[in-house]
Amino acid sequence: MDKTNKGTFRKNKQKEKETHPDIKGQINAGGVDYWLSGWQRTGEDGIWYSLALTEKETKPTTKVEFNDQEIPF
Repeated sequence: MDKTNKGTFRKNKQKEKETHPDIKGQINAGGVDYWLSGWQRTGEDGIWYSLALTEKETKPTTKVEFNDQEIPF
């Protein structure tokens, strides 16, 4: 099945903070796969969603902590 220019999303059951997205999913746009995140907003026109796409090949950065004093030079 061709998934070009199609996607899915659902409620984010792992939301722990107010800044975490309300919905998460995936989408293919122009043959490129993306992660989809969305935040529910309320305004004068009612409820709407703000969306963000992150390319799937982009890996999240990992914070590594180390002690400078353990380096032998």
